[in-house]
Amino acid sequence: FTRVGGIEARIRRQNSRRDGLLFEDYDVADAIVRYRRDGGVPLQFVADLSRNFGASKTARAAGEAPQKNNEGLWLAAVLGSTQSARVRGEYTFARVDKDATVAAYATDDFFWSTGWRGHRGDLGVKVADHMAVHVVGQLQRFKDSPRPEERGHWVRRYRTEFRVVY
Repeated sequence: FTRVGGIEARIRRQNSRRDGLLFEDYDVADAIVRYRRDGGVPLQFVADLSRNFGASKTARAAGEAPQKNNEGLWLAAVLGSTQSARVRGEYTFARVDKDATVAAYATDDFFWSTGWRGHRGDLGVKVADHMAVHVVGQLQRFKDSPRPEERGHWVRRYRTEFRVVY
């Protein structure tokens, strides 16, 4: 990532520090490992690890320990399927440090991006061919918030999703 200062403030806000200093060096390595087994009970494990090797320079300038807040970890386990079976369960753990990357380590929800730690559970039930109902629960916190009072606050979110697969 070059020209970090030119990124829209809303995108990079999670990388900001109290005095507004922003990392200038992002030398990110990202590795994904996936194991999948099909059959009567499908099973899948996913691990995604990222590390920003360029974090030292700006961390020192901000008075922080170099190489401290520069990793991202995302682990998931899926058992079952709503396409080939009736039920599917999924668990996800994510911990992404504020300097792991430029707030781009997100999924479908900004809560799962840079600076956050959390857990997610998903239970899906097939209700018809190509259709399933999922109940999803998330427990997460903004662990690297520039505001210390926010760091320990856990957010609980629950939702129901109707998914159609073509």
